[in-house]
Amino acid sequence: EKQMKFDFTADIKHAQLQQLHLLSDSTLLATDFLLKSNIVSTPKEGYKGSLELYQTKLYFSDTTYNIAQFYATLKRKKEISSLDIQSDFLTAQAQWNIITKKMNDYILTRLNPFYSYLPTPAETSFPDSTYVNLYLTTTDNTLLNHFLPKTTILGDSIQIAFTDTPQNNILNINIIGNSISIADNIFKNPRLSATQVSNTEIQIDITADTLENNLLLLNRWNSRLLCFHDTVELSSSWNETDSTMGSNLQAVVHFQPQKPLLPQIVINAVPSYFTIGKKIWYLNDAEITIDTQKTILKQFIVNHDDEYIYANGNLSQRKEDTIHFVVNDINVGDFDDLIPSYKISGLANGAIDFSMDSNTFLFDSHIDIDRFSVNNELLGNLTLKSQWLPQDKSLFVNFYSKRGKLTPVKAVGNYNVTTKALDFNITLSKVVL
Repeated sequence: EKQMKFDFTADIKHAQLQQLHLLSDSTLLATDFLLKSNIVSTPKEGYKGSLELYQTKLYFSDTTYNIAQFYATLKRKKEISSLDIQSDFLTAQAQWNIITKKMNDYILTRLNPFYSYLPTPAETSFPDSTYVNLYLTTTDNTLLNHFLPKTTILGDSIQIAFTDTPQNNILNINIIGNSISIADNIFKNPRLSATQVSNTEIQIDITADTLENNLLLLNRWNSRLLCFHDTVELSSSWNETDSTMGSNLQAVVHFQPQKPLLPQIVINAVPSYFTIGKKIWYLNDAEITIDTQKTILKQFIVNHDDEYIYANGNLSQRKEDTIHFVVNDINVGDFDDLIPSYKISGLANGAIDFSMDSNTFLFDSHIDIDRFSVNNELLGNLTLKSQWLPQDKSLFVNFYSKRGKLTPVKAVGNYNVTTKALDFNITLSKVVL
């Protein structure tokens, strides 16, 4: 009861960690390792000692990864704990003067002035002299990527520096990498910097040389978040490729009382602008409210002169609740970059309705595009109707064009978003391919 000691050597062969529920959603099938442990734990000092892994092999479904050595040392001396990790792929040094088992309470207490909707810590009072420092560098993220969500991929290396000294209002976090991919968004040379600017304010800056996905390539992308008293002031700016015109979007996010640990979120857009191609689009002061019952969107407008997209309504589990979008005189040629090798033109008008039914998103759209052309071939006035079929997880599409008495293009069918399968009947009449 007063002291626990783990002093042993173990030779492990083909351990299947999923069977022990130590890992989930991983492609790791089994592992071999030689483990040497010399760890002591006492109520007053917490854990201290060393842990060594040798001859480690991780058998994934698509590859085998070898770790020659992983060595971790945890020391406790005069109320100060220190951790040192040395390995093939990661090195880290940390130092703190809190008993390890109280670290969770300390983190919650530190974050409470900025965001109060967190679990109540068992202990909320810590000495002014409390501090935490951490420095971590990865040199090969191949192994780490196997344990991250499939939508997240780290580049070759990551550096993390963390310093927290509440007595001097110091909280600094710096993260540097050569690339990070999140949900197919690739950040080149990303940087994250978080700095405490007062007792109740933290400023977070996130930058990247480029932000690229399947649709866009943004240069000099950066976002700033100022967090204080359950409020976040957000601004994000960037330049598009081959464009000197910039973009700057702003919003204020408020977290308001609703349920324990689950606040209502109110997002107020600040009038701002962004660039697509050579056009500057303006965003009005729309409001979005998200709570446990519904999402409410009020007076959302994005416009460039007479071109605009308008949205208003609410979304809930009631099928009758709808967010209604209106599209007015949108020049589809502005979106050429989204469809490589094709030049399109025409003016789009119409409506799109979003709703929900039993946790399933539904939508119905009817868009008309006047004088629609592809690569300078006039197809006429195009009508596009689409509807989401939740039972099939597919999108039903019906579109056709009229050019005088001709119907140059007519297509009816389904697109399955799960299997990426197309099932269409397409009729062409006097179309120059």
